Amino acid sequence: MWTKLGHLSGESISYLNDYYDQRKIDIEVKDRANVKSVKCLTLDTVEDPDILGLNLEVYDLIGNKTLLPKTSYILEYYENSFTDFHIDSISNEGFYSFTTIILIYKSEDLDGGYPLFKDERGSVVVLNQNVGEVISYSHGVKHGVSKVLKGTRRVLVNWYG
Repeated sequence: MWTKLGHLSGESISYLNDYYDQRKIDIEVKDRANVKSVKCLTLDTVEDPDILGLNLEVYDLIGNKTLLPKTSYILEYYENSFTDFHIDSISNEGFYSFTTIILIYKSEDLDGGYPLFKDERGSVVVLNQNVGEVISYSHGVKHGVSKVLKGTRRVLVNWYG
């Protein structure tokens, strides 16, 4: 289903937040079927060796140093944004094998914005994620993010093929 793998270093978390803040011009708001009002910065690991280095730190946590993410985003959830339950897929290419979600920022006043999963019985599991904590789940797991009532939540999401 899902598992908490460990934590990304504080230095890496700071780098990712600075990276996001410096590239605000590249940020687009995602507002589609399962994502509502979420700010999105697409990462290009080929052009930025520091992002590639961060992925190596994630590899240590997942135990596989041969995988590169197929897609990486920094997503920022703010008041009234959320993601409906869904299963990750790649259009025209099949499905991702697994995903990692790393919380890189959480405002002190955050209310909502929790990672949500559905277990085998269809019951909703609500996770409390700490800054730097890495959550991984495999393809086929229904997941989403609860509505942010107040504050901001920022995550690095990596999809692996």
